[in-house]
Amino acid sequence: INKLQVEGSFDIIIFNESLYYLNDPLMCVRQLSAHLNSGGVFIVSMHKVGTERDWIWAALDEALELKDRTDVINGPNTWTLGVYKVK
Repeated sequence: INKLQVEGSFDIIIFNESLYYLNDPLMCVRQLSAHLNSGGVFIVSMHKVGTERDWIWAALDEALELKDRTDVINGPNTWTLGVYKVK
């Protein structure tokens, strides 16, 4: 996707198990940040598998303001959840 076609604005935009499927996840987040209402947040969820997704978290941490992050453990599976605001 080179350009997202989005109309409207939102208080919350959720990326649930999706960012790691994109070639450039940060570009997607940057484009959608224009559609967040003032005070709005991104909520990001990614399954934690070793360190494979650390580069995405690092890019988000640099581009956005991290409000909260936690791990959710369910049996042998762990998901990391992050809440971000636009800087």
